[in-house]
Amino acid sequence: MQSHEVSLAIESIPGCAEQTVASQKANALTQAINDAIFTIPAIGQPWPKQGGVNAGLIRGENGKPDYYLIIATDDAGKTDRIEYGGYESETEGANSEFDGLANTTALLKSGTDHPAASWAAGVIIEGHNDFYLPARREQSLMYANCPELFNDVWHWSSTQYSAGNAWVQDFEDGYQDVDSKDCRYAARAVRRYYPLTNSTI
Repeated sequence: MQSHEVSLAIESIPGCAEQTVASQKANALTQAINDAIFTIPAIGQPWPKQGGVNAGLIRGENGKPDYYLIIATDDAGKTDRIEYGGYESETEGANSEFDGLANTTALLKSGTDHPAASWAAGVIIEGHNDFYLPARREQSLMYANCPELFNDVWHWSSTQYSAGNAWVQDFEDGYQDVDSKDCRYAARAVRRYYPLTNSTI
């Protein structure tokens, strides 16, 4: 595991209650960071209090920050059969191959029923309610690093291909393909953890 110590220092000014309160808050924040946030488990290992397993670090697109992808392992974060939804309706902003969060957000805002995205966004594990349906390239990482977490079946990604089709991931052999949005496949929810310091990948 990687462990990084963080230190926040605020000068105490005699007679200044506001500064004392700020110092106490800074100390509490420092302790919280040192105790939890920067304890990063190895790839494929459970991440305590983060809702799942560490699937690895993903480079942010177009200047966005890098993030760790966390795969839900609780039963609440898995479903065996669900439709992508929105058949014959192409959703603007849901075609990203890398950004499943953006895809999921676009699908939810489209005004059309998208069961898989709605299900993923509704998952709550260990107090975290920021889960989403992964994009196809996020699924590539999931298969490469954590195939043992999945049944050998097709899973929906959030990546739309056309008005009628979306991308699916086979966790038996790693193959990806497109299929009709009204088909029923498995799905797995994921979330992100953003390190406070930017990575160098």
